[in-house]
Amino acid sequence: MAITKEDEAGTIYENTSNAGKPYLKLTIRGQKFIAFRNAFKKEDRHPDWNVYVDKPKDGSERSEAARPQSRERVDASDIPF
Repeated sequence: MAITKEDEAGTIYENTSNAGKPYLKLTIRGQKFIAFRNAFKKEDRHPDWNVYVDKPKDGSERSEAARPQSRERVDASDIPF
């Protein structure tokens, strides 16, 4: 079976912090996550990575209403100011 674009659930990018530690940035169905290696792993049954919701740097959570809903162009004459 061939994999198509419709089968794609998201993306993962590998990065390195300023301190030289690896981390992953994930986007799955539009939701952003960040993953760090589990520094407390002591046994094989412990996870290798811990995944967190990636929040804006100012600490606020973006509501659904604040998320862009489309990428359509806006006519400047429609802007009331």
